Amino acid sequence: MGKSNLLHVLINAGAFAYSPEELQFYLVDLKAGVEFNAYAELGIPHAKVIAVDDDPDYGLSVLEGLNAELQSRGDLFRNAGVNDFATYRRKTGAVLPRILLIVDEFQVLFPSDNPAVANRAAAVLDNLARLGRGPGIHVLLCSQNIGHGDTLSAKTADQMRIRIALGCSEADARRVLGDDNLVPARLTRKGQAIYNPNGGLKDSNREFQVALYSGEDQANLGRFIASRRLPTQPWPRVFVGSDPARLPECVPLSTLLGAGSWPQSGGSINAWLGEPIAMRPPIAARLLPEGGSNLLAVARDEEQAVGLMVAAILSIAAQRGPEQVAFLVLDLTRSDAAWANQSQTLADGLPHQVQVGKARHLADQLMTLDALLEERIAADRALPLHVYWVILGLHKARALQEGDGYSSPDADSPQAQFLKLLRQGPELGMHVLAWCDSMRNLQTVGRSAVAEFRLRVAGPMDDGDSTQLIDSTAAARLKPNRLVFVHKDEPESLLPFRPYALPGTDWLTTTLASLKQRPH
Repeated sequence: MGKSNLLHVLINAGAFAYSPEELQFYLVDLKAGVEFNAYAELGIPHAKVIAVDDDPDYGLSVLEGLNAELQSRGDLFRNAGVNDFATYRRKTGAVLPRILLIVDEFQVLFPSDNPAVANRAAAVLDNLARLGRGPGIHVLLCSQNIGHGDTLSAKTADQMRIRIALGCSEADARRVLGDDNLVPARLTRKGQAIYNPNGGLKDSNREFQVALYSGEDQANLGRFIASRRLPTQPWPRVFVGSDPARLPECVPLSTLLGAGSWPQSGGSINAWLGEPIAMRPPIAARLLPEGGSNLLAVARDEEQAVGLMVAAILSIAAQRGPEQVAFLVLDLTRSDAAWANQSQTLADGLPHQVQVGKARHLADQLMTLDALLEERIAADRALPLHVYWVILGLHKARALQEGDGYSSPDADSPQAQFLKLLRQGPELGMHVLAWCDSMRNLQTVGRSAVAEFRLRVAGPMDDGDSTQLIDSTAAARLKPNRLVFVHKDEPESLLPFRPYALPGTDWLTTTLASLKQRPH
């Protein structure tokens, strides 16, 4: 009784008493509730990670991220010749915050249908509990009801000496404090609790009353804490599993947009597509000057696909100046959709060359691209201007499909020109980014063309289609607002992710205006 209220008290009391340089929170709500949503919306500066989802894979990734931090701090301490957090700070004067991981409904980390995740979570959690305190990493595990299952090993539980029990059943009281310490089962008042710093020994019980954290407190105290954020303090990494990702929160993109000048050319270009279901950098399709470096997305949801391609275009535009990048967009999306003008908005707002065409412009765009490609083939080198052909609706690009009256052995046929662009374009600075609505419609383009898309994104589809597209059935198990990315030449790159939704009008307008004002 009152667990959520207690968590709010702990978080706010800590954030009120200590600066973000002294204390960081990793907040993980595995019941996919709303308890931590307010901290995500307010963006309290102490929170480094806020995760609200019942996906054990993401919960495990947070543990893995902290495990890496534990190892990193261990290296720092060894290099400084110290063994603990306090001595390290005293000796070096370095600013190093304590970290508090709070996992609500932690038993979700141990899914019975996924022993690999459960075993790994148990191992990493045990490591954090045993070794984390010295380097200043602390763990708080919470659950509404844990008396029914053996989800936490005894050796890990032994490392967690501080126990708090509010009113609960006898079974849960035994689990938290011990067989001979059933006092919590007799608590009846809201907020009444037992604090025990000695692993549950009955003589160490301290009864106390949890402070009330009301909605008014959340509005006042939460906003006050959030208002103390400094411009240099990063926004929390927020993961709400049921929501699309937000493009303004893409860290590498926002860093580029805030730079005020164009980056130096050279190297690969990243098209950021979404946020991974893991503590990792954003999902990026790396567009390299090599064969097969074209991007293909196959998904039913047209709005989702447009959001994906808008994110890719903005990513590319932010990394290269107007004299280095140009776009041709073949927009075959629904003309009556709310997102129908997104391509034209980019064309009007970006300082780069952006040519938007409809179905009637397909032949002209392909002819332009073929002429550019021939020029580069003749010169045997890529020219300074990189060109990206973005096809929004490959399934509607009839001239590129086989067996519809356009097919011809003539090298000048649309299909032959398209295949030549896919095969030879990337090495010469020309790439294709395409969206198709289904595997069935994709097959009309022909196997040879599909094979030249080595960067692939899959939406929900059946096992057979998923296997055919990404050599895995992962797309058949996707949750709402999830896609999966893979580089065909790197099978280990297969990653589920939340795609970036279409950005809001205000943010997009401001972003485009800032890019247009850059000197070039």
